[in-house]
Amino acid sequence: MPNCHEHKAQARVNQQLLEFLENSDFPDWIMTVSFYKALHVAESYFYKKKRKHYKSHVERVNNVVNDFEECEGKIWRSYMRLLDLSKDSRYLCRPRGWLESQVQTSREKLQIIEEEFAKLEKKLDEERKLDNYNN
Repeated sequence: MPNCHEHKAQARVNQQLLEFLENSDFPDWIMTVSFYKALHVAESYFYKKKRKHYKSHVERVNNVVNDFEECEGKIWRSYMRLLDLSKDSRYLCRPRGWLESQVQTSREKLQIIEEEFAKLEKKLDEERKLDNYNN
């Protein structure tokens, strides 16, 4: 199973693809890749915190729901919105019919996820440093 660093590397690859797609005629793929970048950002944190890798979307969603009340639901709401946009973009078959507002929403939700997980990761690192200091 991928570790924290491998998930971060995949998130960077997804970011490169998002940058490539930014001025393309493929808004459906912007939404899909945004979700998968968010997935790898989340998985990186889960692995770092719990040494856990989730094998399914259902398992991962349940973990996001159960573990992140401290973020006032920002992560959960953003993750679920990206998941919905990603599914819609893959299954509703409107490759050119996506509104710019839907693409912009995917950008905004991804940014929230990146920012909130960065805060959580920083907090986790600080707690571990303190634990190491106290031991």
